[in-house]
Amino acid sequence: VMQEVKALFNPEAVVMQLGADTMAGDPMCSFNMTPIGVGKCLNYILDWELPTLLLGG
Repeated sequence: VMQEVKALFNPEAVVMQLGADTMAGDPMCSFNMTPIGVGKCLNYILDWELPTLLLGG
């Protein structure tokens, strides 16, 4: 999906939300991400070599 988003919008920068609500076991959400999965998502975006702002919470 993200490759299609990048092709459609041709961004100059990326803002990425990396909050803990996506993590497996978090009672507030059901995304069920693992630390390894979050790292893979981050590396995928960083490979675009665009200015990237990482947010958490």
